[in-house]
Amino acid sequence: DDSLNESADDDVFTVSVNATAGGDFEAQPTAPAAVETTINDGTTTDAPTLTLTGDASVIEGEAASYTLTLSEAPTADFTVTIIVGHKTTEDGDITPVTRDVVIAANTTSIDFTVDTLNDSLNESADDDVFTVSVDATSGGDFEAQPTAPTAVETTINDGTTTDAPTLTLTGDASVNEGEAASYTLTLSEAPTADFTVTVLIGHKTTEDGDVTPVTRDVVIAANTTSIDFTVDTLNDSLNESADDDVFTVSVDSTSGGDFEAQPTAPAAVETTINDGTTTDAPTLTLTGDASVIEGEAASYTL
Repeated sequence: DDSLNESADDDVFTVSVNATAGGDFEAQPTAPAAVETTINDGTTTDAPTLTLTGDASVIEGEAASYTLTLSEAPTADFTVTIIVGHKTTEDGDITPVTRDVVIAANTTSIDFTVDTLNDSLNESADDDVFTVSVDATSGGDFEAQPTAPTAVETTINDGTTTDAPTLTLTGDASVNEGEAASYTLTLSEAPTADFTVTVLIGHKTTEDGDVTPVTRDVVIAANTTSIDFTVDTLNDSLNESADDDVFTVSVDSTSGGDFEAQPTAPAAVETTINDGTTTDAPTLTLTGDASVIEGEAASYTL
């Protein structure tokens, strides 16, 4: 009994006499005509068994291997539609996809792979499981299509190396005094927990009357990749060149985010404070004694 869908012309065998001996006859009889017998498929339909096996685990960034196997060879190409999907993974771990895998006619198996993506997140085995399953089958010239096999679950492991995301800092090259300069911190991938960046605002050629030096924390929220922040500048009446009024914004340290490793601090941004288009003058005040005794000195202050 097989699972192939065969016509009467495809399934005929013969029974014939090849030779005779003995019997104490004067001569052996002539061989009779052969008998041909046709095997019919019968009233029940049979299907082959399809199995799916594959890696139980894989290192992130590498390919996991799988094999589809039929219990008997098809007489025509046999197509299997595979679904690669999330169980506890996310799109940064694998790419969910539906794809066709073909077991060629007269063969019984086919190997295929699923690529995994390398990320910087610190994940446990429970966080990183994807599934490979059979959605549908067609072809093969079987009497009936096989039942879909059990899905394979594959765990993505972090591996032995630690990966860190890339952190960039961009911002205004110049700003008018008295206005706020704008900056953006950006991660190459979203953290799964809040990511804190300690930012230093400091003098290069500025003074305390231009900008207030400060250390402050800026937080990139979980599942986001960037945050904007501003730095206020102070307005003064001094006539300064661009070389006189430059301050820096830099990253001092980072923490959180649930990454395998913290990113390298990006290059600092230098921002020049321009005098602007309006001219500012200081206020000059004169105070002094309203009266004085003759012969004494009156006092005044500018």
